[in-house]
Amino acid sequence: MISRPASRASAQRTAGLILAALLLATACTDKGTSAKGIQRKGPAETTAAPQASAIAWGSCEDAGLTADAEAIAAAEESEGLQCSTFEVPLDHAKPTGPKIKLALTLFPSTGDEKSKIGTIFSNPGGPGESGNSFVINSISTFPPELREQFDFVGFDPRGVGASTPLNCLTSDEREEMINTPSPAELQAKIDAAVAQEKAIAEACAKNAPELSKLIGTDQVVDDLDALRAAVGDEQLSYLGYSYGTRIGAAYATKYPDRVRAILLDSTVGPDDSEPVPTGATQEMAISRALQREAADCDADTTCPLAASSLDQMATVYRNLFTTPVSLTTPKGEDPFTHEEFAIGILTALYQPSQVPVMLEAVAAMVSGEPDKVQKGAAFIASLAALQTGAEPDGTYGNSFEQIRAINCLDQSGPTTVSDLAQAKELRGEVPFVLASVLEPMPSCSSMPTGKGFTFTKTEAAEHILVIGSKGDPATPYEDSQALAETLGATFITYEGDGHAPSSQITCLSEQVTAFMLATTAENPQDCPVDPTESDFYAALTAGITGGMATPTQATCITETLKSTVSLLDLASLVSSEDPDLGAMETIGSAVEDCIIGEAEPSETTEDSPTTKDG
Repeated sequence: MISRPASRASAQRTAGLILAALLLATACTDKGTSAKGIQRKGPAETTAAPQASAIAWGSCEDAGLTADAEAIAAAEESEGLQCSTFEVPLDHAKPTGPKIKLALTLFPSTGDEKSKIGTIFSNPGGPGESGNSFVINSISTFPPELREQFDFVGFDPRGVGASTPLNCLTSDEREEMINTPSPAELQAKIDAAVAQEKAIAEACAKNAPELSKLIGTDQVVDDLDALRAAVGDEQLSYLGYSYGTRIGAAYATKYPDRVRAILLDSTVGPDDSEPVPTGATQEMAISRALQREAADCDADTTCPLAASSLDQMATVYRNLFTTPVSLTTPKGEDPFTHEEFAIGILTALYQPSQVPVMLEAVAAMVSGEPDKVQKGAAFIASLAALQTGAEPDGTYGNSFEQIRAINCLDQSGPTTVSDLAQAKELRGEVPFVLASVLEPMPSCSSMPTGKGFTFTKTEAAEHILVIGSKGDPATPYEDSQALAETLGATFITYEGDGHAPSSQITCLSEQVTAFMLATTAENPQDCPVDPTESDFYAALTAGITGGMATPTQATCITETLKSTVSLLDLASLVSSEDPDLGAMETIGSAVEDCIIGEAEPSETTEDSPTTKDG
C-alpha cells in the first residue's frame, strides 16, 4: 500500500513553495521592511501559552525538530513559535509504567486572551509524518480568523520525528532496502516483499521490541487526549488529513463527549481494519487519477505529451529499465531508475498543480536533450523522494519502518498471498507505467497486527465535518463519503482533483473556518472545481506570499512568472544540486515589483535571466 505523501504537509506544498517563501524573506530583508500589503504579527503581539497548561513552553533551539532550520528560525521570529516535550505512558493500559516523549510546537493565538477559544491540534497523515514540521510549514496557510482565536499545537506522534523514535533499521539498511531493484517476475517480487518485511520485523523485535508493538493509532488517540488535557482544553479541536482522519475518527469513537470540532479531510474508509480493500482501493484511486490526467492531456493540444501521454510515459519507463539516468545527489552520482520514475509520476497526482510540471518533466526526458533529461529526471526524482522518506542530505529517516509498523498494528490481520487476487480485482486495470508499483503484495505476515478499526455512528457526529475530493488519488472519494455516512457526520464534496484540498480551495477553507468556530456546519455547500487548482504558478505565488497578498498582487506575480520562467526551470530550483540563479533572481524581482513596488506584470524581454522553453 502506497502511503506517502498521504499528508497535507507534503501534498499541499512542493519544496518549491518553501524555497519561494525563503526568497520572499530575503527580498524583504534586503529592503529592511515587510512586503507592502502583507501584515504579519511578531512574537510581541502574540498571546502567552495556553491557560492552565501543564506544558512548559520554551525555545526550539535544541528541540531536535525535523523541519528546515531556516523555517524554524523564521517561525520563531515572526510567529512566536515555541517548543516543548510531554511525557505519556508507553502503554496507556499501564499508566504507571515506562514513559516516552512527545515533541511539541506551539504557535500562540494572535488575538487577545479574552477572545481565545482554545487549541487546535492536527495530524498531516503518512502514517509517520511529522506534525511539527507540518504546522511550521503550514502556519501561514491557516485562516487568520482561526489564528486569532486558537493556539496551534503540533506534535510528532510516538515513534516519529523528535518524539521518542522508532528506530528498527539504520539509515544504511533503509537505503539498501529502498534502492534494491524489485524483481520483474511476479513470484520473485512477492518473495522479495515477504523477505523484506520479515527483515524489518526482526530488526524491530531486536532494536525496538516494546515501541514497535505500541505505535498504533489506538495509542496515538490516548496520546492526543492527554495533550488535550495538558493544554487545558475540555474538548478537542482537531484537523486531520489522510491517515490523520483515522486518528480523528477513532478519537470521536472513543471519546465522543470530548469532541469540540473535528475536521476529517480525505479520509480512510469506515472499515479500516482489513488491509485488502484499503490498499486495493487506494491503488484504484491512483490508477484512475493518472488515467484522467492523461485523458485531459491527450485532449489538449498545448499539453507537452498530447495525444499519447501514457505511451510516452511508458517509453521513458522502458528506457530507464535498461538505462537509468545518472543524477547528482548529496551522496554523489546515483542512478534514477524506472521504479523511481513510476513513484514520482504517482506522487505528482496528489497535488493538481504538480501535474503540469510532471508532464513537462516527462516531455523533457522524451526529448533526449541531455540538459532537459537531467532537469526532468531530477524533478521526478524529488517527487519520488517524498514517498521513500529521503532526507535532504541523502540519508533515510525511520518512516520506512514506521509506515509498516503503524499500518499493521491498525489492521486485524495480514494480507496473504491468497488475498492478492481479490485485491487485484478491487484495484482494476492500471496503466503500464504504474503496473509494477501498484502490484498488490502480501503484508503484515511478520509484523504485529492489532484489532483494527471499524467505525460506527458517534454521539459527536454533529461536531465532525468530512471532506472528500472526487479526484483524490490517495484516499478514494467513496471512502470519505462512506465514513461520513457511517459516523453520521456532515459531508462536503469537492468536485476537483487532488488530496487533502481543504486548505487550498477557498470554497472549502471558508467552510472549514466557519465550522471550527461554530463547532457545527450550519449550511454546508459542495464546492465546484477551482479553476486554478492545476496552476503551478498560482500555487507558487500562494506559497511565496503565504496567501496574504491582495488578488491584484498575486495575479501580478503569477503572470510575471508565467511570462519569464518555464515550469521546468521552476522545478529545477528544488530538484537540482546547482539551481538556476537566474530563475531565483526572476522570482525575487517579481515579488519586489508586484508587492513592494506594486508594479504591473513585467514584460518578457530578450534579457530575461530565464526564458520559457520553446
